[in-house]
Amino acid sequence: MTATHPTPSVRMRLSLRAAWSAAVALVLGVVACTDPTVAPKSSVTGANFFGDPSSYVEFLAKIYAGLAVGGQNGGDGSTDITGIDGGFSQYLRLYWEMEELPTDEAVIAWGDQTLPEMNTQGWTASNTFVNAMYYRVYFQVGMANEFLRQTTDAQLDAFARARAESAYHPSCSCAMGSDTLAVVDSELRVRGVDALRVVDASVMPAVVSGNLNAPTIMIAEKAADLIRGRTPLELMHVPVFEHPDYRTAQR
Repeated sequence: MTATHPTPSVRMRLSLRAAWSAAVALVLGVVACTDPTVAPKSSVTGANFFGDPSSYVEFLAKIYAGLAVGGQNGGDGSTDITGIDGGFSQYLRLYWEMEELPTDEAVIAWGDQTLPEMNTQGWTASNTFVNAMYYRVYFQVGMANEFLRQTTDAQLDAFARARAESAYHPSCSCAMGSDTLAVVDSELRVRGVDALRVVDASVMPAVVSGNLNAPTIMIAEKAADLIRGRTPLELMHVPVFEHPDYRTAQR
């Protein structure tokens, strides 16, 4: 028997659930299309969803997860595609069924929904698993394409310009040192410029592992002594606790 080309059924609507409702709507729309030549539509745009930096990671995770799981909670919970058991709707399982069951290489041993039709060449345009494969492919490809559209160099540059800020320990832009790249010397004097010193966190050669407040106060007190010509205090070696994993486990 010659199998007919699958035509999607209205039953196979995509379910927009939980935190991923916006992501799914981006690529599929609320109601699936009944004509495979017409793409589903959605009123949700990338600007609605990709306003949060974490959404990029979540969206990429969903793209990969859809290859192996059928929904948000695994099994039949919060499935991406309705009208079929969530445990049957993941991409790799459906792909294997489409490739193997219509051949002599596999024999299906259970009678779930319309699955036996695949094994006996009796499947038609209304077959549940054929419809599910169509929607899963559209689901995966649509999300991948949307992710690519939202991660162009221009998009990422625009996102950085709109959201970047220097709220976390800005320092080291006028680093102290004795090499040619150092901006200030050991007395905080700007190299090559007379009567100008820099006295703030920017003179730190490297950012400290804690808050900048106390070190910056210390720098200012030291600078005051230097400017007034006071004799530096006698050097003292004071033990300071240093966590053994401070380089990789700060705070």
